Amino acid sequence: MRIWQYYFIFFVVLGCKNSNHHSNKIVDLEPILSSISNYDIARFNAALDSIPSSFTKDLYEVEINYLLTGKTNDDFFETIPSKFETKEEEILFNYSYGDFLFRKSQPIDTLSFKYYQKAYSIAKEDNLDELTVEGLKRINNYFKKYNLGLNHGNKGIRKYQEYQIELKKFAKDSVDVFWSNYYDLHLRMLRVFNEELSVNSLTDKDFQRTLSYSPKEPYFKGVLYQLKGIYYTLLKNDPTNGAKVNHIAENYYLHSKIFPAKRALFGLKVNDAIANAKKHHYSIATDKFKDNLKTIPIEKSYHFERQFTYENLADIYIKSNEIDSAIYYKDIATKYQDSIKSELLVLGIHEIDTRLKVSRLQKLLDEFNRHKLIYGIAIFMTLLLTIYSIVRWFKVDKINKILRIEKKQTHEELTKIKQLVIKNSITLKNKTKIQLDELIYIKSDDHYLQLYTTTGKKEYVRGKIKNIINQLPPNFKQCHRSYIVNYNKIKNTTHNTILLENNQFVPLSRTFKNYF
Repeated sequence: MRIWQYYFIFFVVLGCKNSNHHSNKIVDLEPILSSISNYDIARFNAALDSIPSSFTKDLYEVEINYLLTGKTNDDFFETIPSKFETKEEEILFNYSYGDFLFRKSQPIDTLSFKYYQKAYSIAKEDNLDELTVEGLKRINNYFKKYNLGLNHGNKGIRKYQEYQIELKKFAKDSVDVFWSNYYDLHLRMLRVFNEELSVNSLTDKDFQRTLSYSPKEPYFKGVLYQLKGIYYTLLKNDPTNGAKVNHIAENYYLHSKIFPAKRALFGLKVNDAIANAKKHHYSIATDKFKDNLKTIPIEKSYHFERQFTYENLADIYIKSNEIDSAIYYKDIATKYQDSIKSELLVLGIHEIDTRLKVSRLQKLLDEFNRHKLIYGIAIFMTLLLTIYSIVRWFKVDKINKILRIEKKQTHEELTKIKQLVIKNSITLKNKTKIQLDELIYIKSDDHYLQLYTTTGKKEYVRGKIKNIINQLPPNFKQCHRSYIVNYNKIKNTTHNTILLENNQFVPLSRTFKNYF
């Protein structure tokens, strides 16, 4: 294998360890499951804060984010974990991923059911009653959401009934009992539609009994009254009472702070419009359907609501014998239906693609585990080589910096030498021209300079040592704060004096001694 492949495997292993790192502390799921079943957000947050950071905690945070905002956290489900720390974690992930698919794809979707069924089977096999109930509630809701009994005949109803009986058996607290009775009501309504039961087999008392189990959260009463509205409108053929009950449901939804209640309002408004259509108030029903379309968000996850609304509009126009309008709205409904199917196809492809990626990653990890000693040595040697390369780079960089400085200094010296070759005299401020080969030394005297030459002539000019030395070639060097000497005119030097060729002594200070 190449070095980059070793790096890849090494970092994949590290990433997997980090992503699957969990505390060994046993998490008590009961208060979390109970609070989320009751939609008790405050209690849920308190319970969540008590557990350590883990993948399980991340899953619950995704759920609470949906309940509060309606966001499905697409990025979180970009990858499917290949391994889980515990059975509970595997079950919770499958429930969460099933919820994600269910909320993203509004048509009948076998993908979400597959994950619900898988999680439920694991929970039941391991005698995890609390998680088993969670699965049964999701599966019952799956059947209820899409009225499978109506689309698939008695076979669908029989399957729904099996899971509803299972939920009754496992239901313990009031929330579970509420949902068990709720799905029983819905199932019996389907059987009335399929003419297995008479309409009189359901009464107001059945709804009242279920209402007695509903928790404090207004959403529970809202869904029950919404179901009762359908019961009056479609089964009892009493749209007047159906509309009244729908308004009660709407009031409960408006007092709820969770997102599912906001979404349920769209379905409730559709039910209200259907009640008007049942009373042959087609104009009022049409206006309500169209008003509802204005309030439904444009996101793809709401395409099912739009499709259903357009189909109802088409039905009303057919009954009103307005065929052109009926065809128009039926075409729009079909487009939304096609869009929903495309979205479902994309989700299916994504799920298969993710599974393949996980499979490839697992093969890499298995290969690493089989040859971990060889890969470990290779990775260790690669790290050593990397460290050595970094150290070498720092050394070479340091040498390069020194060379750059020396190059700059050499360039400056060469520039001065060039000037020396070209320049053989300087002109003072008083316009006097001095031949450099005749200049022996310069002495600073307060604000004046004295220039001594081989001709014995002295020149006085106003100036300072530090200014004139920059005009001189390199053979003129400062030997004292008040003296500059021509290096070519030196006869001898001692530790503190310089003897020049005109037999003149000038001082040599300790600061400049290294230049001589």
